[in-house]
Amino acid sequence: MQLGLYTFGELTPHGSDGERISARQRLQDIISAAKLADACGFDVFAVGEHHRLDMAIAASPVVLAAIAQVTARLRLASAVTILTTSDPVKVFEDFATVDLLSGGRAEVIAGRGVFTESFPLFGFDTADSDQLFAEKIDLLLRLNASERVTWQGRFRPPLHDAPIPPRPVQTRLPIWVGTGGTANSVVRAGKLGLPLALANISVPPARFAPLIDLYRQTGIEAGHRQQELKVSVATHLHVAKNSQDARDTFYPYYAGYFRNHSPDTSHPREISRSDYERPVPQPLSKKLRLSTLPPHPAARGPAICAKHRISHHYIQVRSPSETEHATIDRHSARAGAALSGRQLYQAMFRRIRAHRHSSKRSQLGVSRLRRGRLCEGVRANGAAFEVRSK
Repeated sequence: MQLGLYTFGELTPHGSDGERISARQRLQDIISAAKLADACGFDVFAVGEHHRLDMAIAASPVVLAAIAQVTARLRLASAVTILTTSDPVKVFEDFATVDLLSGGRAEVIAGRGVFTESFPLFGFDTADSDQLFAEKIDLLLRLNASERVTWQGRFRPPLHDAPIPPRPVQTRLPIWVGTGGTANSVVRAGKLGLPLALANISVPPARFAPLIDLYRQTGIEAGHRQQELKVSVATHLHVAKNSQDARDTFYPYYAGYFRNHSPDTSHPREISRSDYERPVPQPLSKKLRLSTLPPHPAARGPAICAKHRISHHYIQVRSPSETEHATIDRHSARAGAALSGRQLYQAMFRRIRAHRHSSKRSQLGVSRLRRGRLCEGVRANGAAFEVRSK
């Protein structure tokens, strides 16, 4: 399994004074967080794509290229690339460039997008979302497979033996299908044999089990091998020394995210303390307790707050094996409960301990991660835990 972090680069007003961190500072903090994550032994760092004033990241390949220059081993991914409103040729060229700059570490997680600002911005109709994605994922896969492409579709000009430069270091860029849980997207990923990223923190991971079954069944029936059918599941959490402190500390930031970053900006979403205080699973251990957070019906994606001293974390499990699939099936209740917390933290700290003696900065990173923080001197620090199975 692999463990990673991701962020949307949102600009959330600070709870005490209402002040927003600047986009420039947010981006600098994200690069600092990625550098420390690399030193601490994490495997993946991903950034989202949004086209709105409360998010700092619109050009994810540019941010990943900057991160590539200060890291040595992290996989660098989008979370997600809004393929429906992007030109697949430009997407491929941008991520191939990131791959070259990073020495073969780039990945694309392609999705249709829950936030819809990019549709009018780039001249597309949301009613065409499914057809746009189907056509563009087909073209992206062709571009990934061949340096010259002939292709014709509905939504962009045709290609006639067109050269597609530059070619990446990797034989092919890893391409995932990202979805909040739409059955059509799950089936499409299975038929194409692409890894599936389930990234909807409003849904308890246990509810994804039927979709994972559908994905794997579809993939196997389409002739793909079991080991190719990887799955990731994301959930939102905050870590503290005890669960009550975690809940008390995290609530204003958690509620503030949904209040300030709803997909529909005209209808802010409020999360009451009573909804937030729903029962959570038992503590992981006497020394380290996990506060999993209640899913919010309005949520459509990860929430990461800015200008806060605490980190907003997500677990994302990527697993092709039946053993880990059973873990998703076996647990129920709420976001985060579908994962074995003990196994997660054992995996996380094994990765960190493997690198903790490599530098003083790495040792500092371990201690701060144990306290629920990620980066020294970084006030804006949104992050996601990601576990992948190799």
